[in-house]
Amino acid sequence: MDDNPLGEKIDYPKQLELITNIQQSEAKLATARTQYFVLITSLLIVSLSQFKIEPFQILISLAGLCTSTVWLLTHHRSSSYARYWKSKAQFLSKEGKLTEIYPESLCGIEMRISLYILPIVFIIFWITTIIIILMLPNFAQMASGISNSTLKF
Repeated sequence: MDDNPLGEKIDYPKQLELITNIQQSEAKLATARTQYFVLITSLLIVSLSQFKIEPFQILISLAGLCTSTVWLLTHHRSSSYARYWKSKAQFLSKEGKLTEIYPESLCGIEMRISLYILPIVFIIFWITTIIIILMLPNFAQMASGISNSTLKF
C-alpha cells in the first residue's frame, strides 16, 4: 500500500480487482450486445428475403442500415470503455508492483478490435442492397431491351 496525494493508503490489489471486475463486466456487456445485434440483423435479412415488394425491401434495408450503424457506434463506445479500464488495470499493476493481468507485451489483435468488422460489413451489405433494389427495375428494363433487340432480325 502506498500513499496517494490525499494521504490515504492505496490498496493496490483491491483496486486492481475492482477495476478488473468493471472491465470484465464491460466485456460481457459488449458480447451480449453483439449477440443481440447479430440476431436483429439476421431477422432483418430473413425478412428481406420474404418480401418481394420494393417499398418493404427498402424499409427493411433502411432498418438494417440504422441497426448496423447503431451497432458500430455502440461497439465503439464499449470498446473505449474497455480500453480505458484495461489501461487503469495496467497502471495499477505497475504502480503496485503486481502481476500484470493485461500485459502490454501480448501479441495479436484484440477481439474488441476485430469485432468492428461485423457492423462495417453489414453496413456495406445494407447500402449495397438498397442500391440494388433501387436499380433493379432499371436492370429489368435493360435486360428486356437487350433481349428484344437481339430477337429482331
